Amino acid sequence: MIRYLWQVLRHKWFVFLEACKLGIPWLGLIHDLSKFRPSEFLPYARHFYGNYPEWKTMDAWGKSHYFGRTKESVRQDFDVAWLHHQKRNEHHWQYWILTEDDPGVQWTIQQMTPDSPMILALSNEHHLIVEVEDDDVIHTEAYRRLRDIVDKLNAIRCLPMPDRYRREMLADWRGAGRAYGNPNTQKWYQQHRHKIIMHADTRTWIEQQLRLL
Repeated sequence: MIRYLWQVLRHKWFVFLEACKLGIPWLGLIHDLSKFRPSEFLPYARHFYGNYPEWKTMDAWGKSHYFGRTKESVRQDFDVAWLHHQKRNEHHWQYWILTEDDPGVQWTIQQMTPDSPMILALSNEHHLIVEVEDDDVIHTEAYRRLRDIVDKLNAIRCLPMPDRYRREMLADWRGAGRAYGNPNTQKWYQQHRHKIIMHADTRTWIEQQLRLL
């Protein structure tokens, strides 16, 4: 617990320094306070620094019981804590992703004939043409996978991050890099860009700050 507490405080200190450079000292000061809640602090500490062996006993009927925590239970608790953290803190890009219940049709797959190239379109504007070998099995599998992609695209909508929170996000990235020995935020972002889902305006601002545009 002490090791994790030191890690959090060290991270907060570097984020505060970076937040001051970006003109948001107050957000730097209160950054990640939710990590001190038991619902986040304990699962995080167990996940990063815990050592929980499985103690197995047998009852009178020969049924196994496990005492303590398994790796799987620690991981599950951490996943829930990480979800809480994302949704409690506006400086995480995940906070601004809206999963729609009924988004309506935005992305579609267009084809002239069943064996013709598939066209991925947004509001009837063509964005991607997918050509597949002339094989019914391969073509059917390609269509199924593309259909899955379209369903996911239509279910997710990104909201633009207010300026103060995108600044805090950048301070978080830079501070984390200094705290954990990886200070090249530009390189880190380029390695993880494909996993980060953001509104186009937010991404443009971030990449301008990182001098990628």
